[in-house]
Amino acid sequence: MSFRSGMQHRRQSGEAFLSMSGKTHGGVIGYGSLINPEEIHRTLETSVTDIAPVKCSGYRRVFNNEATWREMEGNKRAVLNAVPDEDSWLNGVLIPFGSQRDWERYQGREEGYDLHEVDPTRIEPYQEANGTIIDSIPTIKIPVGSRVSEDIRPVPGYLTECLDGARYWNDRYAIPFFEDFVETTELADGTPLSTYVDEANQHR
Repeated sequence: MSFRSGMQHRRQSGEAFLSMSGKTHGGVIGYGSLINPEEIHRTLETSVTDIAPVKCSGYRRVFNNEATWREMEGNKRAVLNAVPDEDSWLNGVLIPFGSQRDWERYQGREEGYDLHEVDPTRIEPYQEANGTIIDSIPTIKIPVGSRVSEDIRPVPGYLTECLDGARYWNDRYAIPFFEDFVETTELADGTPLSTYVDEANQHR
């Protein structure tokens, strides 16, 4: 499935993800806590104004990756994972790296994930003007979980952080980002995120 077939994109050769000049030569799709602007600010120097909300086909968002450094309780140890799936899509934010420092700090927080390169034709911006950001990044990657478990539930604080982040982009650009986030997210056992959140609220 391709959101942007027919468009021409530059390809990067070799292993370098960033240019020595510090200009943007790489980016990642954040689809979990890194959609939250406070988490972005804590982790990266990249400005929120340089980040684009996008949709990406070919991946299914699932709470089935074991957290490595978050506060957990019982079986509530799951953080989000982008599971390759040709029939699915997820939304997130496209974050360009403008410095080696940003890239290194990002790598440090993504323990438990492998970075997979994404074909730019799979990426669609919510706003047409943001298409130029996609075209300016020759190599875009997405973190895919390497600590998958099928009997875990979302880390409560992490889930809240993700939902707050989704609401932020929803309100900032008046786009259905929050609705799309909930609709395209499920638990490891296939339970829709909306069902899980509703049940959790009923037990409060």
